[in-house]
This record gives sequence, C-alpha cells and structure tokens, in this order.
Amino acid sequence: MTSTVQGVLAILAVGLLVLTVAALVDWRSKRRADRELSSPPTSETPDGEPLPTPDYVSADELERSAVTPVPLTPDEASALAAASTSPATLHLTTGLADPRQATRTDPAAPDRRAMVLTHPLFLVVRDGIGSPQEAMQTLERAARSKEPLVLASSAIDPEVVDLVTVNVRQGILDAGTLVLADEDLDRLATTTGATVVQRSDLQAGYVPHSAYGRAAWVSADAGSTTVVPVDPPEEPSTEQ
Repeated sequence: MTSTVQGVLAILAVGLLVLTVAALVDWRSKRRADRELSSPPTSETPDGEPLPTPDYVSADELERSAVTPVPLTPDEASALAAASTSPATLHLTTGLADPRQATRTDPAAPDRRAMVLTHPLFLVVRDGIGSPQEAMQTLERAARSKEPLVLASSAIDPEVVDLVTVNVRQGILDAGTLVLADEDLDRLATTTGATVVQRSDLQAGYVPHSAYGRAAWVSADAGSTTVVPVDPPEEPSTEQ
C-alpha cells in the first residue's frame, strides 16, 4: 500500500471520528439545554453578574436537521411481509433501545415507525457495551462501508445508544440498538450466523469481520423485532 493511499485512509478515519464525536457533543448539548429549560429561570450568577448567553444546539434545532422518515415502498412492504411468515424468521418481543432510531414508515399504518434495514451486519455482545469507545471500531466500519448495522447486547450504555441515535437521525448511519436477554442473543446469533463476542473483545479494540452476522432483513419498532435470515447457500449436487 503506497504512502498516498495510507494518507487518504487516515484522513477518512479521522474525518469519521470527528463526525461521530461532533454528533455526540451536539446530543449532549441538547440534553443540557433540556435540563436548563426545565430549571427555574434566573438572570444572574450567585455573584450578581449577568448570566452569559448559553451556546448549545436546542432540541428543536436537532430535530429540524434530522432526516425525514421514508415510507416503505410497496415492493419492500410486500417482501418483508412475505418473509416474516417464514418458519426460519426470528420474532422477538423486544424492540429498539431508542424508538427514535426508527426512520421508516408503513404506508398501511402511517403512525407506525420502524427501523427497516436490508442486509444488515449484526454485532452480538454477551456482557454489555459499556462506552462509545468500545463501539467506535464497529461504527466506523459501518459508516465507512455504508453498511446497515445492528448492535445487540444484554446491556448498552446510554451514551452508546445516544451516539447511534444521533448519527441515525443525521443520516450518517443506518443502524439500531437492541438490548436482549441472553437466550434471545443466542437465538439472534444463530439466525444471523454471528459469533457472540465478549465486552473484553471490544475493549481490546479489535473484532474480526468473521464475528459479524448478517440477515436479509431486520425490522424493529418500539416493542418488537423481526429478523429474516439470509437464504442458506444451496448444497452442491452429488449426482454424476
């Protein structure tokens, strides 16, 4: 690999990191703004000095800049409905960790929003995702390759959920987060072909690509998740 190519890759990686960190800062600013708005108003500091004008991104500003929910096409709705009835399809009674990650609407039920991803990657973690740093490698990989992604674990730190949500809302990622019981994590891994990893693997900073699972479709709303597996490859014929 030439030094020029290496330099370009380094710039891309740094740029993506800046985007994700900036998004998280905006999200934290919005949460701080909400807390300030809910506090009793005051115009002076304890020393009697005028309060400085706060500099933050308001909840309304963040919402106005968010991507607009996109309706499912008739072909998408039909294909998902047909695949959902397959015996191999996994149905879970747990939905998105943050319903705001749902960016698609169903023309047949306009009030229902869902996360609907085609051919997404799945990262299944046994004992929790405890910080944005632990998820950064996976999020960068998904954003760089433009691949949809689902993070699933028994526990996900709220900052990680916030980071995914704001990047989804800003159109940087197609992604979602699922907090599942251990038995559902095992079922999800079996359905998608994922290798269940440990939090220590994330902390070490490297998850091999072979650990990620894949599905044909995933649809999740606030209360349920449907995972349609990829069709298994046909076995080669043994007939002569």
